[in-house]
Amino acid sequence: STQFINLPRDRIRAGISKGLARLVEHAGLDGAQIFVSRTYDADLSGGYFYRRPSGSATARLPNDLIELASHWTLADHERQGCIDVPRVGGLPEGREKACLQAHQIRSWLCIPMWHAGERLGFLALDGVTHEKHWTDDDIALLRTAAEIFANAIARQHNEREREALQARLNQSQRLEAIGTLAGGIAHEFNNILSAVLGYSEMALVVLLKESRARRYVQQIMKADRRAQDVTEQILAFSRRRERQHHALRVQPVIAEAVDLLRASFPATLAVETHLAAADAAMTGDPTELQQVVMNLGTNAAQAMNSRGVLEIALDMTEIVEAQALSHGNLPAGRYIRLAVREPAAAWIRRLSSASSSRSSRPSRQGTAPGSACRRCTALSRHIGVRWT
Repeated sequence: STQFINLPRDRIRAGISKGLARLVEHAGLDGAQIFVSRTYDADLSGGYFYRRPSGSATARLPNDLIELASHWTLADHERQGCIDVPRVGGLPEGREKACLQAHQIRSWLCIPMWHAGERLGFLALDGVTHEKHWTDDDIALLRTAAEIFANAIARQHNEREREALQARLNQSQRLEAIGTLAGGIAHEFNNILSAVLGYSEMALVVLLKESRARRYVQQIMKADRRAQDVTEQILAFSRRRERQHHALRVQPVIAEAVDLLRASFPATLAVETHLAAADAAMTGDPTELQQVVMNLGTNAAQAMNSRGVLEIALDMTEIVEAQALSHGNLPAGRYIRLAVREPAAAWIRRLSSASSSRSSRPSRQGTAPGSACRRCTALSRHIGVRWT
């Protein structure tokens, strides 16, 4: 037992295998196996085994023997809490005898292994070439050996759990450091945005109300405020502030995000909007909702090679039956629906054009014809996303 006290975790398996070998040789057995329950079996490959070359071909405790040990019904063959079968041929006809004989076992002793009140597994000792009769003292000593093995396996399990907890703690500390760094960057970036917003406001004072430059400056101010909202999210990540969700009208938020998309798209990509749900409202964060629209629009533009027509639609829909989403279930009810898609007619024209020119001109990388037909439907009491 002393060999396991200071044995490193990565050497416990070899130590237990060596202990089984000594046990088999000392007791004159043909083989010994340890089966470990799933709770303790993360890296044990089902357990441990040792078998003499003259023993049977069974390499480890088979599943049917494990099941037999777990649901043993012959009380006459139990001693000191162990299953003791000195002569398998003497068992009454039934599943116990049939199972043991199927593995050519003539004598069998199975000792449950306990740790902290929980059954960790079994230590099974079998005789294949001869029968083995155990005394009460023998069984008591073998129960002690099983306890030693159980403690070693439990220590291996506990050390593995401790290492996993330490790894999670290290990851948490790294994320905390990243959050602190992100918070500092966001604070400095906010100062820059404040300067941009301040000079934009001063520019509005000197610009004519109907001038094109005034409209451009107003768009700069809108983008500046949204950038400030993004830094608020970074600060929330760094745990310096908490974002608050509140009631908002969806259509104006979507319309503003569409304006930002149009400004970022090239002239070869047009954006059409069908924002029908004028009174649609939800509880959420406008910046997060705008980020959804911006991300969906950007992904769609990339799939379309920034050419054609991108349609953004908003309406109300009724879900009659619950539907499965990628991240959960959507209950039946009335929802706000946001769709970002390429119109079917435009997609068919582009697909036909791509098919006719495929033989004469290589396709651009990453532009599979079907990829532009990707559609995202956001069905929201908060926000849910389903790709079709």
